Amino acid sequence: HSNPEQPAIQGEVPKEIKEPFRTIMLTHDDQWVVAGTTDGHLVIWSLQTFPKGAIVVKAHASIVSSLTADPAGALFYSAGSDGRLVQWKYQGNKFTPTVLDSIADAIRCTAINRAADQLVYATNTGVVKIITFNQGQPGSKVLTRLKSPVLTVKYDDRGETIAAGCLDGSVQLMRQAKNGEVHVQSLIGRHISGVTAVAFNPAGNALTSAGYDWTAKISDYPLTEEKPVTIKNHDLWIYDVLYTPDGKQLITCSADRTIRIFSTLTQQMAEKLTPMIKRNMTVAEWNKMVGEDVPYQKTIENLP
Repeated sequence: HSNPEQPAIQGEVPKEIKEPFRTIMLTHDDQWVVAGTTDGHLVIWSLQTFPKGAIVVKAHASIVSSLTADPAGALFYSAGSDGRLVQWKYQGNKFTPTVLDSIADAIRCTAINRAADQLVYATNTGVVKIITFNQGQPGSKVLTRLKSPVLTVKYDDRGETIAAGCLDGSVQLMRQAKNGEVHVQSLIGRHISGVTAVAFNPAGNALTSAGYDWTAKISDYPLTEEKPVTIKNHDLWIYDVLYTPDGKQLITCSADRTIRIFSTLTQQMAEKLTPMIKRNMTVAEWNKMVGEDVPYQKTIENLP
């Protein structure tokens, strides 16, 4: 909904849709809302007729695991547990599919860079592939093979680095040099369980990750020795994170059925979080969140 102050409008779901939704997206031109189901259907609403008039398309043989909007053209991409990556072109009410890849592995996530000339997708076995869109036919290749299933991928604003969140709790940063060599930087210990979401802020100087450990972590980018800021405000795991276009706010959505908005401005964040804190960290929590190499100290003097 474009105005969070107004009541949400629920889309009418066609009767033939029996299975739950797994993923959702909005096309870049704000024309279409597309949702993917666990049995391979796309349900597509025009914003001109929403909440009525949904179009149903059979896209995959099983779970639609990812939907990605093209940032420039009348295109979007779907990926599924059936191992297919599909490009969808839309004109009027017609949606035309082109299969870009079909592999013997479940595709878990996709992302496209801002220039719309490269798309990354990753699998349940940790394979990361890219497709480059040149004037000729799109060409796909394996970028790298990670040791853990990949749950989420994102490009930085320049399209030079890909961040991947993995089931083992790590965040992997991948950059391909001009000579084709791929450099992978592993961030270990950032989360204690699977990383479900990663996001770079629009300015390109912050990286946020979130996961099954109910936390979102914000750090400088490129990475420094500073510990990330930890937000633990949800009651269950976090599904996704998103920066607002001005980068001043971070939006999180969670299995606790809430969507929450946080200021990314340090002082505003501190003012909002401080009243929620009832005690200082224990020594064990300090060692885990801050680090054993940093001497323990109270962060708020008047709290136990």
